[in-house]
Amino acid sequence: MESWLQPITDNASFVDSYGNIVLGILLVLVLITDRLLSKKTAKTLFTKISRWMLTILVFIIVGLFYCINVPFRPMIKTLVSVEKTIGKPISDVSFIDVKTNEIKRLSSIDSELIIINFWGTFCPPCIKELPDLKKVEDKYANKLKVIALSNESPETIKRFIENRIVPSTIGSIIDKDWMNPEEFLPMSIFIKNNQVVNKHFGLMTFEDIETLCCKD
Repeated sequence: MESWLQPITDNASFVDSYGNIVLGILLVLVLITDRLLSKKTAKTLFTKISRWMLTILVFIIVGLFYCINVPFRPMIKTLVSVEKTIGKPISDVSFIDVKTNEIKRLSSIDSELIIINFWGTFCPPCIKELPDLKKVEDKYANKLKVIALSNESPETIKRFIENRIVPSTIGSIIDKDWMNPEEFLPMSIFIKNNQVVNKHFGLMTFEDIETLCCKD
């Protein structure tokens, strides 16, 4: 995931609750400062540069305001809903295991640790992440299961994973209202003893996955 998005995804609850307020205050302060500089009679080089920088800041603030309220709104809402589940039992949702064509429920997965990975066949970071998820699952097979879920059709997913290294369980989401990251992928939820303990938005390496869920 792009590094400039990380502060938003890491602080989704704050952005959701206070993002518009903070940006509004910053915008007012910038406009007031610009107004004060414009009233100076001596138009020094410092004043001109300062006003140019303030103009750039206005565009940045307006751009951030647009991003968190339009294109990133579904992502922020999804992350907030995940954050609210941390420390609580995971919802028992259904999915179609595309390898067996069986309908399964999360409650049927018998494992101390579970990683639910939301991905898509159209998402390059998701595809890059799948082999590392499989590698971690194999290394910690005695206590970890990975469930990679997509909201695409079972047929689409099944065709795509042929001859690819993927986790043992690949599913098509049935309960689409439960969690809907839309195109903001990949996203992973970490479950221990049936409780959500962590989350991660964006590409993970093998080392990242180990650190987030498998190392005490």
